[in-house]
Amino acid sequence: MAYTMQDSCQEKRESLVKHKSHFDRTGLSFAFRFCLYSSIGLGWLHFGEVDFLLQPMLILLAKIVGEILSMTGLAVIVLGQKVVYPGIFGIDIANECSAVFQMIIVASALFAYSTSLRLRLLGLFLFAAIIFVGNILRLVSLFWMGIWAEEHFDFVHFYVWGGLSYIGLLILLLIWMRFAYRPRLPN
Repeated sequence: MAYTMQDSCQEKRESLVKHKSHFDRTGLSFAFRFCLYSSIGLGWLHFGEVDFLLQPMLILLAKIVGEILSMTGLAVIVLGQKVVYPGIFGIDIANECSAVFQMIIVASALFAYSTSLRLRLLGLFLFAAIIFVGNILRLVSLFWMGIWAEEHFDFVHFYVWGGLSYIGLLILLLIWMRFAYRPRLPN
């Protein structure tokens, strides 16, 4: 019996239909796990007593931001989680400014994605470093914004940096997912 081009196309079509349901289930499974993990993490952050965990990180952020601003020539004072340029401007680094929200969303996506534990942990450490450094840059730029254009501070703080941080993380997550993709097709 001769094998025709039509037979080949039919086999490919059947293979795609068979695997399509696998990809649909995988996508739904990812969405479910992501929603579950992020709900648990954000719920814990919102309703749990986490100040004792976040306070040292906020103080560390303030010290780093203060050091960077001092290197640029500003005589800033760091008081706990506050960074002040006396008589001009100051910021109080709150829990929401710690980038823990972004970290919970990223960790939820990393652990909801179907790949090896090694790649998930690698992604978690890489993203934690990226988020931490990015947040320091955000805080330093916001401090400068507050000094030079305080009337635009809230807009840049909530909308520009808020949008940029999530768009940037989404792009990086998509790149990571492309790198970490390990197809597991059913037999």
